[in-house]
Amino acid sequence: MSAATDPPVSDVGPAGAELPPSSPTSAATWAALLTGPVVWITHFMVVYLTVEAACGRAPIVTAGDRSIATVVLAVTGAAALACAGSVWWAWHRHREHDGLEASLGAAGVLLGLGSLASVLAVGLPAVWLEPC
Repeated sequence: MSAATDPPVSDVGPAGAELPPSSPTSAATWAALLTGPVVWITHFMVVYLTVEAACGRAPIVTAGDRSIATVVLAVTGAAALACAGSVWWAWHRHREHDGLEASLGAAGVLLGLGSLASVLAVGLPAVWLEPC
């Protein structure tokens, strides 16, 4: 069938009910939803690879050297601030919109809080424990 002979698309659903206008969810809402988990996995990989590089087969740090712990804590602080920012952003998306965007904003708040807890759980042991 060619485009010229296709029947027109209408906004009438089954049984003649009118369909609500579709509104695509904005990219900012999706970004607010996914920022926390992306920050968390990035933090996890940076901390893991940093400690692995420093303490692997040929360690570059000696016992009692806190330089790697300092790096881990700095990265953890930056990631925690980014997660807190994603929670704030998702909260505002939730408060300013309705429908699907509000629901995605609420989910973004929960994902951001979980990501913040995960970042702290991965990074804060460097305060008390030797990285190697």
